[in-house]
Amino acid sequence: MSKQILCTCLVVLTLTVPFKIRAGELEELREQVRLLTKSVDDLKKQFTEQRVEEHVPHQVESQSGHHGHDHGKESFSISPRIGSVIDTISQYSSDTGIDFIPRTVELTLMAEVDQFALGYIVLNAGTEIELDERTGFLRRHDGNYEVQVEEAAIETTSLPYGLKVKGGQFFADFTKLGKVHPHDRPFIDGPRSVDTVIGGETLARGFEVSYTPEWMNQYARLTGGFVDGIGSEIPNATVDLPDGSTHTLFRGRRDFQDMTYYARGETAMELGSVKVEFGADYATNFDAERRQIASADLLARWKPFNNRKDAFVWGAEALWQREQAVVPTLGLGAIDTDGDGVAETPVFTNTGTQFAQGAGFYTYAQYRFGKYWEPGVRYDFTRPDIFEFRDTDADGFNETFTKFSNDIHTYSAYLTAYPSESQRLRLQFSYVGINEDNFFAGGNVQGPRDQFQVWLQWTVFLGEHKH
Repeated sequence: MSKQILCTCLVVLTLTVPFKIRAGELEELREQVRLLTKSVDDLKKQFTEQRVEEHVPHQVESQSGHHGHDHGKESFSISPRIGSVIDTISQYSSDTGIDFIPRTVELTLMAEVDQFALGYIVLNAGTEIELDERTGFLRRHDGNYEVQVEEAAIETTSLPYGLKVKGGQFFADFTKLGKVHPHDRPFIDGPRSVDTVIGGETLARGFEVSYTPEWMNQYARLTGGFVDGIGSEIPNATVDLPDGSTHTLFRGRRDFQDMTYYARGETAMELGSVKVEFGADYATNFDAERRQIASADLLARWKPFNNRKDAFVWGAEALWQREQAVVPTLGLGAIDTDGDGVAETPVFTNTGTQFAQGAGFYTYAQYRFGKYWEPGVRYDFTRPDIFEFRDTDADGFNETFTKFSNDIHTYSAYLTAYPSESQRLRLQFSYVGINEDNFFAGGNVQGPRDQFQVWLQWTVFLGEHKH
């Protein structure tokens, strides 16, 4: 097609140019031919490059305007795009002292398989120090650096009617901040309410289908998934028995009735210079120990100036979960656990069931002042049910299987600085208040103490930061 266009242009020029060309017109004619040749080359490039629209599975616009999981629109290419993130944090706690940790060392590989699908892999290197999002403590575990596959998925790019299908291991499109990588959150530590309900990020393995109606004037998306579970770690999944063994409270079978089914709906609208996003979701499975999760979220963003980065962001989300646990019950007899010849520790069997619930909400507000500064505040409340063996009669033995609740209030203030588009610094202060006074099975045992925390985060992005 390019050759045909060039030939046509040359024929037109030949027919319109007089046989006797004046000396001054020859150079002008050459310039016209050069411009026509350049136009043909541009047309050829358009025909050879195929534009594919990549799905944004977990698009959450952060305070800086950066989309942490934004695929965007890229030219079709089978060559993988590589990006990495280094996220280091340090913490001082009035309870545990000072710790330092490279929380995220992440490598992302993404490429179009063909014009119909793309694939991406996210590798993450963990350390021997972990951040327990539920308690806010940095904790050590045995072992050195571990490299693991955090996400590995295939996703369609050209289905009709606004449909997308994803399969593999990925962050399910569920809740607002649960599907966001830790270094992409607007604050350093994750909301405890999200971790209480979800159990970390919304990591899932299975299939997800989304539908974005193309006929609607405003944005809307419906998502449904069929996965083996939601969450990196189910909260309160195990309990230590008095005899030293570990009991699993929630079963992990893989029949169809044990799989997790979820649905999410979200929409966005613009009210002048304010953009408002709404979302709600629900997940369940259908076996005897089913787990139910529900949440609703709201995000409002106001940009007072079109030509500046100034922006006010307010977000909030409420979460709830309920799960039936297979709990140990007191059996017949006792065993000797301390070697003194006396059978003092009671024997437990796995025949009882109890429901465990968790609920909470968080809200935050922040304002971006120009290119470099962004202060913010956050409040988080969570109330999880916790199972534990406790000594309720003060005889020195943990003989009572107890379900109790902690009311945890977290107050945070933080300041984010952006030296450049590829570097971010954040300072955060948090006060954690814990009220452990709601016992379902009696007893009066002192729980965790209130604490004051100081956080410092330094994050750099290398290459393309896309998931």
